[in-house]
Amino acid sequence: MRGVPTQPAVLGLDVARQDPISLVRQLERRIQDLPALADRVDAASVAAAEEGARAQHGLAQPFKHADALKAATACSAAIVIEMQNRQAPAPAPEAATPSGTPDPDAAAADEIGRLTRASFPTPAQGTDHPPATSTARRPPPQRAGRDGDLSR
Repeated sequence: MRGVPTQPAVLGLDVARQDPISLVRQLERRIQDLPALADRVDAASVAAAEEGARAQHGLAQPFKHADALKAATACSAAIVIEMQNRQAPAPAPEAATPSGTPDPDAAAADEIGRLTRASFPTPAQGTDHPPATSTARRPPPQRAGRDGDLSR
């Protein structure tokens, strides 16, 4: 019964030699179940074909969230531009050496400043965050006539 989607009939060789009736009964049950198994396989095949047809139909339809995707893409592009603008170094006058060539130390300082601004951005205007504070915990109130000593 190779290739048939069913459980195999299994019986140890020592048991089969002593009582082969058990193996014969297992095989008889499987043979009797073959028509029902064929029906189950046919039903699964039909269900798989229907699911394939539904999938093909779904692929042919336009993406139902296309407008939201377009808006999210535009918003993402605006955020990227804003991030690039915040990381861009402020235009500064070119420092020049007495010979008229650009100063490499000034260029390195500008690059360090740009990286520092990218790593440690300053808060946007008007969004000052108050310093974090914590409140001290108060002990629970004592009832009248009790001194709070629980060791007695």
